[in-house]
Amino acid sequence: VNSSPQGVVHPSVRIGREIPGDKSTLLGLFVSSDPDTEPIEKGEIIAQVPWDLMIHPGNKYHHETFFSCRALKNIVEELKLGDQSKLAPYVRYLLTQNLDGIPGYWSEPAQEFFSFVLDDALPPFEEK
Repeated sequence: VNSSPQGVVHPSVRIGREIPGDKSTLLGLFVSSDPDTEPIEKGEIIAQVPWDLMIHPGNKYHHETFFSCRALKNIVEELKLGDQSKLAPYVRYLLTQNLDGIPGYWSEPAQEFFSFVLDDALPPFEEK
């Protein structure tokens, strides 16, 4: 992210494993617990990932499109490309993950909480 001109990661945030060096832990964004860390103020950007570094459904973005099958199809296409994918590091990461990291495999209460946090913005969408 930082290598892209449009990418931003707050200086108090690190990208890496939950437990540094432990490949069995999740990758993510983590705020430093160092007492000298610059505080993150309300409204500051924690991370900004450029659109071209994401697997997404296409450039005609809107809420329903982002959560569409097109996004899943594009993930499958990137997975098929493997190391030939322009997103190869992320593809390799996805291939190492356990299924319990996918919301569809979570418990019903966990899925309900996730849906609540996202303001019910999870598929499948109710037909209108």
